[in-house]
Amino acid sequence: MDNQDFISSKFIQLEIDRLQSANAMMRSANRALAQGNDAVLMAMGYSQEHICDLHNKGGIPLTSITNNTRMIAYLRSVLRDQEGAFEVSDNRFLIRNCGKFCTSNSE
Repeated sequence: MDNQDFISSKFIQLEIDRLQSANAMMRSANRALAQGNDAVLMAMGYSQEHICDLHNKGGIPLTSITNNTRMIAYLRSVLRDQEGAFEVSDNRFLIRNCGKFCTSNSE
């Protein structure tokens, strides 16, 4: 395993943030649908066609939100694993799992 096996923690955090934002938007959309408030949906950027589709389908499926939530949990575990994987010394790091020293090319 070398440093190329690790995805940037900044990228992972951005993906977590994106998924959390998507979940919040889907929950808000479902809330507006339940209240029959199409104006809120339009303000959120949904087209009239999409709003009709959401009404016909009964809203955004809970499985979409659940899948995002699971991915968020997984990505957080990846971040935790990465935080514990390195010992930094000067410009080198030791990957604890394999005991190799690698030169850091990152910031």
